[in-house]
Parts: sequence; C-alpha cells; structure tokens
Amino acid sequence: MRKFAQILLIAVIAIVAVVRRLGCWGGERATVIYTMIETCRMNGIDPQAYLADIIDRIADHPANKVDELLPWDWVPQVRQ
Repeated sequence: MRKFAQILLIAVIAIVAVVRRLGCWGGERATVIYTMIETCRMNGIDPQAYLADIIDRIADHPANKVDELLPWDWVPQVRQ
C-alpha cells in the first residue's frame, strides 16, 4: 500500500506541474482531446485514424455539415 501511495503522490505532483505549466487552456484542450479519443473507442473507431482523417478534411468541410464529422456519424474518407 505504501508503494501505491508513493506512486499516486508522484502522479498528483506531475499533474499539478503540468496544469500549472499549461494553464487553464491546456487543461481544457486536453479534456477535449481525451473526450474525442474515448468517444471514438466507445463507438469502435480507431482514434488515430479518426483524428487523422478529420484533420485532413475539416478545412474544406461545409460548416452546416459538421455533424458528419462526429465520431458516431463519421464515415472514413476513401483516399485515391
């Protein structure tokens, strides 16, 4: 139990250091990224493939069809 407490304390100190370094914006960005990754996993999608495809497509994708890019509606783009 003591070893676990030491590891937990080190993890908490590391998290606090990262949060202080990144500020509140870093934490919010990390939350969005982690949420996207977990949403992909919950929908049986490879998060890396999803994010790579979305990053490639988002600049040219119509704003009124952004829901097509959400993990539960996403269809991978066929590359030629």
